[in-house]
Amino acid sequence: MDRITKGTIVIFCGYNQLSEIYNYFNAKEGTARVLVWEKTNPSPINGQYVYLSGVETAVWFRKPGATFNAKCKNTVFRYPVGTSNLHPTEKNWELLRDIIIDNTNPDDIVFDPCSGSGSTLYAAKMTGRNYIGFELDKEYYERANNRLTGGLW
Repeated sequence: MDRITKGTIVIFCGYNQLSEIYNYFNAKEGTARVLVWEKTNPSPINGQYVYLSGVETAVWFRKPGATFNAKCKNTVFRYPVGTSNLHPTEKNWELLRDIIIDNTNPDDIVFDPCSGSGSTLYAAKMTGRNYIGFELDKEYYERANNRLTGGLW
């Protein structure tokens, strides 16, 4: 990703990967931040035994001179968890839309190498960006394709 991207990279990751990914980008020329998605409706699975999993993290890296349209914006984003059940790690498309608007301009290319059910690609399409996605799982690829052609949402 680092080699082919000219602008900004956002990688959603678990706590186990966060430090390694952040340290990699923090050592490069540019700016790295940890983004937090505060889930306003976390899943209540096992809530009687443990704290709910109410946040998800991402590493944001902006190369020098890359687009940044957000002004004085916090690194914490508050959105509900999606309810479409198209993919087990699906992101809220409005969260993705705002990250895309913050870091790209219309007609820029948004690349998602792990497209899943196409939430990022859908958000790119809805904001007037071009998009390229890859997905190895044929079932998820078909869901993403249906989503992008208007057959599923």
